[in-house]
Amino acid sequence: MVEELLKVSIIIPVHNAENTLNRCIESVVCQSYKNIECILVENGSSDNSPFLCSMYAEKYKNIISKSIGSKGVSYARNCGLSLATGDIIGFCDADDFLEINAIELAVNEFKKNENIISVFGAFNIGTIDENGILHNTYKGLKNKKISIPKAMELVIVNDSVMGSVWNKYYRTEVLKNMSFDCSLSYCEDMHFNVKVLNSIRSKKKVKVISSQLYCYMENVNSLTHSEDILFDDKDELKYIVALKKIENECKANKRIKRLCKMKIACFSIDNLKTTNINNIKRQNLFRELNENYLYLVLNFWKNNWKWNIKRILNGIIFLCEDKRRKS
Repeated sequence: MVEELLKVSIIIPVHNAENTLNRCIESVVCQSYKNIECILVENGSSDNSPFLCSMYAEKYKNIISKSIGSKGVSYARNCGLSLATGDIIGFCDADDFLEINAIELAVNEFKKNENIISVFGAFNIGTIDENGILHNTYKGLKNKKISIPKAMELVIVNDSVMGSVWNKYYRTEVLKNMSFDCSLSYCEDMHFNVKVLNSIRSKKKVKVISSQLYCYMENVNSLTHSEDILFDDKDELKYIVALKKIENECKANKRIKRLCKMKIACFSIDNLKTTNINNIKRQNLFRELNENYLYLVLNFWKNNWKWNIKRILNGIIFLCEDKRRKS
């Protein structure tokens, strides 16, 4: 393989994205790096997205469009993985976009060092004001080369790295036989990242770079912010369900298990502050808080320690409330 010709596959799940799809796709095809394959996986949209995906596939020779029906984002990403032919794989959400030199910066890191198995990049959080002007908030990172266990830790606890797949690039070889868990609808990308990293047995490294590779468009009306769908049919918080799955699948890694328990405590506290959840949901959150609170106390300095101290204090209040409730 000629290194200068490394091919990059960008997988984009598309669902009801007619208003943002053009910006997203143009950010891929207009990259400073040109050897790119863009895979659009249309996922049961009720708007004009299917037509737009087909139109872009006809317009650009390096775009592939596939329609799968309403099967969810994880199924869509898995379909994209099955179609990808690149040496490097990255992801983009249809309502976000890549910064202009994102892929070039990522590829350069892979080319510099064959021991690098993944690149994690900084990103911007974008908001559009009432005048239609885009404003960015930079989520910064420091340039560093880290171990696989450290990368797993950052994916779980660091808000500037996040569990998302959209600011991460992988060599295709490590994604073979890997797939997103279609039973998860929250934290499915965190679960995927940890699963992939946990499967790497060699002493490979992850490169973290400070350059912004991505712009995540904040949407206060997104499903992530809708409390009524945050719980499954057993009234368990979906974030916690995913973290427990990560914990169980990393049994040999005690450090990751502890961090999962810490995050479970964080999610329990944050969601107990919500007043419009029913008693069963609250009881389940109280149970998780009781079981995992100590892990938050012991690891409070991991990421945003000031906010974690507030969580610890709120946790004491909730634990006292739960004790009174049981007495």
